[in-house]
Amino acid sequence: MIREGEIPLPFLLARVVVAGRVCDIYLSRLWAASPGFRPRGDGTVNSVRGRLIGVFLLVSLLALGSLGYVTLHRTEALLTEGAQREGMALAEGASAKTDALIGRLLALLEFQAQRPEVLGMDWTVQRDALAAGSKGAGFLDVFVLDPAGKGRSISGKEGDYSDRGYFKEVLSTRRSYVADPVISKSTWESVVVFAVPIVKGPELRGILMATMRTKDLAAFAASMRWAKTGYAFIVDRKGLIAAHPNAELVGKLNLAEAGEKVPRNLRRRSAPLLGGVRRLGSTPSMGRIPWGPLCPFGAPGGV
Repeated sequence: MIREGEIPLPFLLARVVVAGRVCDIYLSRLWAASPGFRPRGDGTVNSVRGRLIGVFLLVSLLALGSLGYVTLHRTEALLTEGAQREGMALAEGASAKTDALIGRLLALLEFQAQRPEVLGMDWTVQRDALAAGSKGAGFLDVFVLDPAGKGRSISGKEGDYSDRGYFKEVLSTRRSYVADPVISKSTWESVVVFAVPIVKGPELRGILMATMRTKDLAAFAASMRWAKTGYAFIVDRKGLIAAHPNAELVGKLNLAEAGEKVPRNLRRRSAPLLGGVRRLGSTPSMGRIPWGPLCPFGAPGGV
């Protein structure tokens, strides 16, 4: 690919060859026409001719050096461009895999919420059905909440979740929702919450909720690598890190807010990502690579 303002390599080589040939012809004619430039009786070469030869050699070396620099620069640019294309393709693949994971977990919960055993709102029946239906899905726990926000889980936990944003969201919209990472009231771990309505006819009977540890989500993201040092991490729709190999950043570092660990240029380049635009952004504080591909994926209301 020839960028604007650049000289194609064949033309650049031709220029160097032509320049060398012109200098050679000029020196030959000067030698033939000027007796003063010919060797003296003692065999020494005229100093002027020696200087001209030195200048010619210097010009030739400079030309070769310039050619080598341009070639190296172009090669580096092509390699960088290829690596960036590869990185964006990997990011798109990672985004699709994460989107598929979120979609699969939500679909599983929505299916469970429509089962007669769950619609009946008999906790004993619900508990056994949900324990069997969610086995091996990767959930930390599964809860059933009543319309007042009181909930019980298949692991035996109970609590009031009426103050949680995901409960209010599903209660008002009757739509599935993936919440931003929160601290679990029962385990005090950082978790991602999946919530779907339990609806029978026009009646909202309750909310089926499941939690997934953010470190499990981070492990899923960590399975997607880029070369030797590249890694994947996940942020929520507000820019808060939801899953990252460095657990200390989860729920604390926000790419949308400039600070000690988020330079202004990173916040500026992350803004289009949070708006759903794919791009190659600079991430100087997130790892050893100076830039990385940023690619959004969809989830109902959340990550």
